[in-house]
Amino acid sequence: MGVLAVCNLPALTLLDLSDCRNITSEALTAVSGLTSLRSLNLSCCHRITDVGVRAVCNLPALTLLDLTRCSGITDVAVTAVSGMTALTSLNLSDCHKITDVGVLAVSSLRSLTLLNLK
Repeated sequence: MGVLAVCNLPALTLLDLSDCRNITSEALTAVSGLTSLRSLNLSCCHRITDVGVRAVCNLPALTLLDLTRCSGITDVAVTAVSGMTALTSLNLSDCHKITDVGVLAVSSLRSLTLLNLK
């Protein structure tokens, strides 16, 4: 059951899954139904791929997305994130597969007030 249990909480605004190393992209597909979610922390979720990140890019209220040390994501995920116009905080630190292409994509996010690329 795991993450699927929180999908029954439609008013949930903050979800912290940091260091949940068994969270997969399939779980994020379920999370994508939480339309009130404003903050999603996925740091150190190493099994997440571009597919999972693309699934959460449809969350309309999301303003904070933390993908620190998500080693499975690439420029494909970051390009999808670039369509999240409500996003104000994006953490991509230690995402070693992200290149200049991904950084260029997020530069279109005019509402960003925090961007971590270290």
